[in-house]
Amino acid sequence: MLTNQKNIEKIITPICKYSVSQLKLDRGSLKKFKRGNLLLNKLCAALAIDCFNKKNILTQQKIKRTELLKTLNPIYPFECLINHMLSFLESEAYISIIDGEVYFNESLEHLSSTDSIMHELEDFSSDFLKAGKLLSHCAYYYTELFSGNLSHAAVLFPNANINFVNMHLNAITENFFRINTYFEIIINAVPRITNDYSNINILEVGAGQGILTWKLVDALKGKKNFMYHFTDIGRTFITKARKYSASNNLGDKMSFSIFNFNINPELQNMANNNYELIIAFDALHNASNLTDTIFY
Repeated sequence: MLTNQKNIEKIITPICKYSVSQLKLDRGSLKKFKRGNLLLNKLCAALAIDCFNKKNILTQQKIKRTELLKTLNPIYPFECLINHMLSFLESEAYISIIDGEVYFNESLEHLSSTDSIMHELEDFSSDFLKAGKLLSHCAYYYTELFSGNLSHAAVLFPNANINFVNMHLNAITENFFRINTYFEIIINAVPRITNDYSNINILEVGAGQGILTWKLVDALKGKKNFMYHFTDIGRTFITKARKYSASNNLGDKMSFSIFNFNINPELQNMANNNYELIIAFDALHNASNLTDTIFY
């Protein structure tokens, strides 16, 4: 989020510069991506059905949507995830939702098992196989996540370690989404933005492991006019960030706090803080209501 037109232009210019040279997919890559995406869609459908089977939801031809949710008994915000699962299954014609009833279509009988789809991914691409393994890993814990017995962070980042996620997603990220391009855009733009201020307060929300944070703070070295506020919902991430900051003598330029951008800042002792620049990198997909989050 940027506060004025001048700052917006500083972001747009490098985006235009890199969009053609870095983000364009050649035809071969695009064809491969589409095929891989189709396989991952099949896998998502099979994993959703596996989740329903664990709760014996598919023993009848239909079930009321409210009864399905009651059976899965999700805590907030996982009811939203289940609704997305249902919408996805309906879009793929595996189920039909009519007047609050969920009908299980005959096409489900032709849906391959998760093991079979994983074998297809293995034969197709090691990169997409890694993404498939990550999806399968997460889906294995769905019922525990829904009930609140396990946190999503514990599934994705056991012991606050992102090696598991990195191992399974790096190939897809590097080959198709060029995430490093966005790093480069931000890291080049932010130091230029700070030149327009005598003092600038920077807030990063959902900072996690600090994948962007530490590169950006390094790019700001030598500048005396900034303060960087590192926030995340996970206490373990905050603790690790404090230790990293202290070990690299960044204490006078950084502050840290737990912050949930789905909750009003006034309820988190953040209402009186003013920031000229707010950064949310690979985080806003966790917003339960993006309009409310931006309004805050």
